[in-house]
Amino acid sequence: MTLKKFIFTLLLFSILSFEGTVYSQTVGKIYSKTEADSLFGKVIESVQIKADQFESIIQQTNIYVMIRVLNGELTVLGDGRNILYPAALSIEPEDVFLLYSKSKVEELLGLSSGSAINIERRLGTTTITSGIYTLEEGWPCPPYCR
Repeated sequence: MTLKKFIFTLLLFSILSFEGTVYSQTVGKIYSKTEADSLFGKVIESVQIKADQFESIIQQTNIYVMIRVLNGELTVLGDGRNILYPAALSIEPEDVFLLYSKSKVEELLGLSSGSAINIERRLGTTTITSGIYTLEEGWPCPPYCR
């Protein structure tokens, strides 16, 4: 193998390794509700959904869950910005949602035995609260869509 081929192979391997790392990154952090209120401000608007219904919705996606609360309406997207809830909705490519790893959302749901989930719009962000825990640090999509 020539030095040129070796360097090319090494570079290609490095790029592919980096790409896998970026796409497998976990998005979201769980806080206590009190800490989330302190860090992210008061809730401006909140939509409540039954925990079992929300769990059923997120089972329709594999890696990411995207959420938005607008004018009292909850919208949930999955991988590739596929609409999960409500089914009869259309969205525009420029509509911004907050993206979380599905695994982080499931972790949040597992921490609480409550029967309801609150999707909360706060100044500059959207959080998911279950019982005494709140999920935040999601990514805006766009531009950070997966």
